[in-house]
Amino acid sequence: MNENKPLDYSDYKEYNRKNNIPMFYCPLLTFEVDDSVCYDIQMVRDGFINESILDDYEEQEGFVLTLDRNRAEELCPYCQFNQLTGPIGKSQDITPVRTDRVLA
Repeated sequence: MNENKPLDYSDYKEYNRKNNIPMFYCPLLTFEVDDSVCYDIQMVRDGFINESILDDYEEQEGFVLTLDRNRAEELCPYCQFNQLTGPIGKSQDITPVRTDRVLA
């Protein structure tokens, strides 16, 4: 069973349709999403933001997003819809922001 299942998907799709927000099929989640979902997944995958940001989708959009990091590493770098790097391969040239130090 897919853990990334929309709870009330019809409202989300209708909102995007009315506001001309493009949607595309996500092979990681196995349903259609807009680019903001993809972008957040890429930011988590590349270490820029904490994975807890994905918990907000259940309340705000009606999604349950559980990131399978192994599957994301297999699919996302090569996906044509990758919102962070495009389909160019793993983003090894991007260094995650360090949160363990404070700049003076």
